[in-house]
Amino acid sequence: MTMNEINGVQLLEYMSWCMIFSGILAFVVLQFVNIPYGRQASSAFGFPVNVKLAWFVQEIPSLAVPAVFIILGTPATRFSQPSNQILIAMFLTHYVQREMDPSPNPSRISSCIPTKKKKKCGTLSSHWDTGCRALIYPFLIRGGKATPFIPFILAFIFCMYNGYLQGRYLSQYGIYPEDWITDPRFIVGFVLWLAGLLLNLHSDHVLRTLRKPGEMGYKIPRGGMFEYVSGANFLGEIIEWTGFAVACWSLQSAAFAVFTFLILSTRAKQHHKWYLQKFEDYPKSRKILVPFLY
Repeated sequence: MTMNEINGVQLLEYMSWCMIFSGILAFVVLQFVNIPYGRQASSAFGFPVNVKLAWFVQEIPSLAVPAVFIILGTPATRFSQPSNQILIAMFLTHYVQREMDPSPNPSRISSCIPTKKKKKCGTLSSHWDTGCRALIYPFLIRGGKATPFIPFILAFIFCMYNGYLQGRYLSQYGIYPEDWITDPRFIVGFVLWLAGLLLNLHSDHVLRTLRKPGEMGYKIPRGGMFEYVSGANFLGEIIEWTGFAVACWSLQSAAFAVFTFLILSTRAKQHHKWYLQKFEDYPKSRKILVPFLY
């Protein structure tokens, strides 16, 4: 490696540790504060931004930044390798379909439901702090509550940061053996990534189709992994990025997987608590994130 390459790798390593540290810090803070999206949205976190516009703009760096390295930036020295091409494709595939709060959540649920006191109606929309469908998902949102400006801009910064981290590493510095795609680590990682992606897409579909045309309010999601956990969408995303980290076998991808787990596990806990408060008939056997365990 040249001195410039060594400096570049050191920068990405530093950025990776910063991501892990910020994830731990956010995990601690979120034990006391709800993420200000959807039903927790508040004017205290800035002026409202149209939810479809917010999801699209904040997530587009996850696609655009890696594309710059591949197409317009300095020569993508590693991108010519099949392993690097497949790994970058895995990262980008998620963002073509989803947006940064990789995952649908209860704040997108609709349909009138009875509560112990009275019937509540309304529509909510939200997303997790780090990750998901930039091109397609925003246009599938039905209704949706505006996103406060501060969470919107923080999500945009994160996607820019992570797009740079993953895109630059895989296109310029990631070195893999020629037979990496037959390595057990890649195979296991790819299977986990695909399983997580499919679970995430199915969970997203369940949430989007809860409300029939003209309906308002909230419903309990049913079907698929939602029969076992409240955060089926979050579980799918955690599995997906864990698989990506195993397939990449790098500090950069591991940092993203750790950050995702720390944020989404907290998000799932908040949503499970909300379900229990809003639905008197919510299944008591349904866990938060891990079937039968948690």
